[in-house]
Amino acid sequence: MTDTADKLSKLKDYHALAKQVMGVADKQTIEEVARVLATRIGFYERRYGVIPMEDTIASLHAENPGEEQIADLAQGMQTLVSVMLLATGVMGDEAGEA
Repeated sequence: MTDTADKLSKLKDYHALAKQVMGVADKQTIEEVARVLATRIGFYERRYGVIPMEDTIASLHAENPGEEQIADLAQGMQTLVSVMLLATGVMGDEAGEA
C-alpha cells in the first residue's frame, strides 16, 4: 500500500470512529465538543492566520483529495475523535491528547 493509500485508510478509520462515538453522544456533549473545537480553531487562526472556508469545503468534498488534503483531514478527524472520546467519558484525559 502506498503512503497516500495508508493515509487515506487512516482517514476513513477516523471517520468511522467519529461516527460511532457521535452515535452515543447526547446533544449537550456534541455542543461541548463544538465549543472545544471552536476554541482550538480560534487559537490557531489568531496565531497562524485564517484558513479560507472555501479551501476547507473543497477539501471535504474533493473526489480525489491530494496528500496535503488527506493529511489535514486526518489530523482534524483525529482531533474530533479525541475530543469526542474525552467529552463522552470513553477516554480520560490521561489516555491521550486532544
